[in-house]
Amino acid sequence: MFELDTEEYLNETFEGLELAGQELRRKRFEACHFLGCDFSDARFERCEFIDCQFSQCNLSLVDLAFSRFSEVSFAECKLLGINWGRASWPQLSLSAPINFSDCLLNDSSFFGLSLSGLVMTGCRAHEVDFRDGNFNGGQFAGTDFSNSLFANTQLAKADFVDATQYDLDVRHNNVQQARFDRFEAVRLLAGLGICIVD
Repeated sequence: MFELDTEEYLNETFEGLELAGQELRRKRFEACHFLGCDFSDARFERCEFIDCQFSQCNLSLVDLAFSRFSEVSFAECKLLGINWGRASWPQLSLSAPINFSDCLLNDSSFFGLSLSGLVMTGCRAHEVDFRDGNFNGGQFAGTDFSNSLFANTQLAKADFVDATQYDLDVRHNNVQQARFDRFEAVRLLAGLGICIVD
C-alpha cells in the first residue's frame, strides 16, 4: 500500500495512486498532478491543494474535512456524493478556487457556498444541491442538471448555453443577464404555470 509519508509535496506527479478509504491529514500539495488515482471514500483532513490538477481520478464520497482548495481543476473525474460545504473556503475570493470539466458530480452538495465564477462545463450534475449558493458569472455550458436543486441561488451573468435539464424558477433564483439556449430556456417558464404549445 502506497503512503504519502511527508507533509508537503511540490511539483509532483502522482499516477495510479490507490488510496481508497484512507485518511490524508494535514498534507500540502502545490502544483501537483494526480492522474488516474483512486481516493474514493477517503478523508482529506485539513489538507491544502494549491494549483493542482486531478485527471481521470475517482474521488467519490471523499470527506473534505476543512481542506482548502486554490486554483484546483478536475478533468474527467468521478466526484459522486461529495459535500463541498465540508471544505474550508476563503471568505473573499474573486473567482471560484475549483473548476470541473467533463466530470461526474451526481448526488453532491454545494449548498450555501459562495463560488462566483464556478466552472462546471460538460459535466453530469444529477441531483446536485445548489440552493442558497452564489455562482454569479459561473460557466455551466454543456452540463446536465437533471433533478438538481436551485432555490435562492445567485446565477447572475452565468452561462447555461448547451446546458440541459435545469429546473430554475425565475421567481426564486437570480438569473439576471444569464445566458440560455433558446429552446432549452422554455424550462424557465415551467414555474410560472405557463403552457407552451407548438
